Amino acid sequence: MTDDAARRFGEYLRDLRTQRKQSVRGLAVAAGIDSGTVTRLEHGEIHAPSPDTLKQLARALKVPLADLFAMAEYVTAGELPDLAPYLNTKFGHLPDETRAAMAQYCTEQASSYDDQSNHPSSIEIKENEQ
Repeated sequence: MTDDAARRFGEYLRDLRTQRKQSVRGLAVAAGIDSGTVTRLEHGEIHAPSPDTLKQLARALKVPLADLFAMAEYVTAGELPDLAPYLNTKFGHLPDETRAAMAQYCTEQASSYDDQSNHPSSIEIKENEQ
């Protein structure tokens, strides 16, 4: 991870921990890792946390392991699914129109920062993709 990515990961980890009202020591105990490791991760001092550490943190924080892997840059943007299949999988219980509106909103927000992100195929929602 770059310094910026390590800092973002640390902020993300700290936010998850504080949202769950856990202390650094409490998270460390729940995850079965050293509290110094949690502190160094939160301060962005560890640029390559081990997959085992991420797995233990995900379990202790009750978050998907994939989220921590993505934030730690073990998954690149190109390896992530397009928005439509993700929304269909994650929110398949919602009506097609709602998922299409979610995709459209995200695409519009992204395109306001980068004109290349507006790909009509990425907002197509198909019921059979669930």
